[in-house]
Amino acid sequence: MPGAGVALAALLGVGAAQAELQDRGNGLIYDTVRNITWLQDANYAATSGYAAANAGADINANGQMSWDAAVAWAEQLEFAGFDGWRLPTVLQPDPTCSMQGGLLISFGSGCTGGEMTHLFNVEGIFLNNPGPFINVDAPAGFWWTGTLVPGTTTFAYWNGFQFGQGNQDALATSIQLLAWAVHDGDIGAAAEPEPARVPLPLWALAALVMVLIAARRVLRARR
Repeated sequence: MPGAGVALAALLGVGAAQAELQDRGNGLIYDTVRNITWLQDANYAATSGYAAANAGADINANGQMSWDAAVAWAEQLEFAGFDGWRLPTVLQPDPTCSMQGGLLISFGSGCTGGEMTHLFNVEGIFLNNPGPFINVDAPAGFWWTGTLVPGTTTFAYWNGFQFGQGNQDALATSIQLLAWAVHDGDIGAAAEPEPARVPLPLWALAALVMVLIAARRVLRARR
């Protein structure tokens, strides 16, 4: 139930948890706990125009796409000068999930082992509390992960937050869901330019030269 999800997020201490998310600027959000960088825009495939430009059987202009198309979008993405993007992963098995066993292994609600489930169930990101992110209220609110169900090539896990719930389940890879890219490490920090070195003004250089000359004369006088 959405209400239960919101209550859970509140109990977990939303304000404190979001301190784990640092806005690096340029559309990059760093998760200090998972050591990953998220796109600030949860539906960048749509807002960037990529989905509309590539709309077809596997991609909808609103950003929803098949799993294969979502993986391909993340892999081709270059953002803020960085490539190497991917879809978020899930942990399998994940003992924190409410449901265990069967083909899906770990699924249901309450999962915290996956990168995206961590956002909801630990860091408190949901529809009414998007934190530093935008477009978490994108159509449907279901995002693909990059993790296939073990033993299959046609079913993959999704995280169906609607950012009011925190569910994890699986669907056929042909189904169209949203895609949200993530990158390993704190790339936003690496992108920050070094402070510019301010050259000394001419008068300061002249004063420095005079000091050096005076010091040299003193040393000679002592010899």
